[in-house]
Amino acid sequence: MQVRQEIQCSLCQKAKPDLDRINRGINDAKTVAEKVSHARELLQKVEDVLKEHEHVDSGLAEVCRAVLNLRKKTAELILKLEK
Repeated sequence: MQVRQEIQCSLCQKAKPDLDRINRGINDAKTVAEKVSHARELLQKVEDVLKEHEHVDSGLAEVCRAVLNLRKKTAELILKLEK
């Protein structure tokens, strides 16, 4: 049984619906070309949320940045496939 865990960060919680929608778009896309526009959107959203975390100094913020950076790497990998 898989337990779903969520980060209790107000900044991440606010961004979660958009991040989930973009991820669904990536997952539902059938081709790399279809995934690319979603990857660009994901990259922009992640950058925006990372910027909001810039001046937050806490253990929770570190976890958020780590998760956001994983999302960023995912988007960057998809964009590399475009080339």
